[in-house]
Amino acid sequence: MFATAFLQYSGKGPMRPKETLLEQGLKHRSGTAPSAYGIDFGVLSTGETALVEANDGYALGAYAITADRYTELIMRRWSELLASARPGDASASDGF
Repeated sequence: MFATAFLQYSGKGPMRPKETLLEQGLKHRSGTAPSAYGIDFGVLSTGETALVEANDGYALGAYAITADRYTELIMRRWSELLASARPGDASASDGF
């Protein structure tokens, strides 16, 4: 699954990150990343693309993707987390 959303928070005219840098960011995370995550890039006033943040999929908001894609993303990551929980592990219990 690969969901992409482009949001422009400010600035004049359409500003898009450089696709090659997006691909490099995704490639860098492959193999070590969880099954669902988000990477935010920004375009600086100089036109350069910058990494803003990377977040685990269980904690992402549904800003500009469809409800179906968002639900799939959240469920995929939660399923991965639950599958990795060990029985009796205090961090996986309901008691906080």
